[in-house]
Amino acid sequence: MANWRDDASSGLGRSPSDESLVQDLEQFLKTPREIVCQTVKARGKGDKKEIRRILGHLPMIVEGRQARHSCHSSAAQTALAPPAETERSGPPGPSTPRASSSRTDPPPAMPRAEAAPGPSEPQPTAKPPTKAAARVTARTRGLTRLAAAETERQVALQQAQSESTSRHKERLAEIGVDPEGMTAANILKLYWTRSDGGGSSYRRMTEKAGRDLEVRATTPRCIAELATPQGHQEIREAREVPQSQVHQFLDKWEIDKLADFCRTSKTIMDAKRGQMSLYTSSFGPRTKQFARPP
Repeated sequence: MANWRDDASSGLGRSPSDESLVQDLEQFLKTPREIVCQTVKARGKGDKKEIRRILGHLPMIVEGRQARHSCHSSAAQTALAPPAETERSGPPGPSTPRASSSRTDPPPAMPRAEAAPGPSEPQPTAKPPTKAAARVTARTRGLTRLAAAETERQVALQQAQSESTSRHKERLAEIGVDPEGMTAANILKLYWTRSDGGGSSYRRMTEKAGRDLEVRATTPRCIAELATPQGHQEIREAREVPQSQVHQFLDKWEIDKLADFCRTSKTIMDAKRGQMSLYTSSFGPRTKQFARPP
């Protein structure tokens, strides 16, 4: 059996993004590093990117990434810091004396002679505005009113656009679509795949009946078995966040993606354990024990 270090060096050691994903999964899951490396190695590039994005919803993963980034930044600054300058030995040399500059006081200012008061000049009288000046004034007022009306129209248009954008973002958030950084083709593809617009009428009726019966979305059992207590608690808290907060809320498609990754890890763990009977795999130690309700 190959060692996990060989697996990591052969596939994961060449990609820093895969190594960062392994560190995030080690913080989220209780499985050994060997199982995490093999599960990540078995995934495609798109799945790795999606799992990395989904894990970014959890506060523990965000704090871990910030801590690693600060450690790498401090190490890089320490490596690139210039060497300290050595002090020069020996007494300092004689300094060249500066010539003392003689300061001279400025001459006193001469008083100005006051002008003799002369006869008062007559004030010019205001001339009545001409017809040309009146036309220019009226035209200026008209342009001012047009500019004010255009400004109000632009403000109303921007407000309507922002309201429409927020309304459509809320509609997309209900199906787990974040339009940031996505093309129109990808948005339409996810919309017709996940919304009521796509699929048969039987599927739409089934989804509506499920929404009416299901009070709260349940967390898959494989996540509860493999995740750490803190990770499991943050998963539950992320499902209670309002859907409008796309970067903090975990929808059912993202939960299914994490659950699929956990099922793959459990399959690899069972393969490492060796051959076992169906009874052991179904009712073994890793299976949740049945508890009779009181």
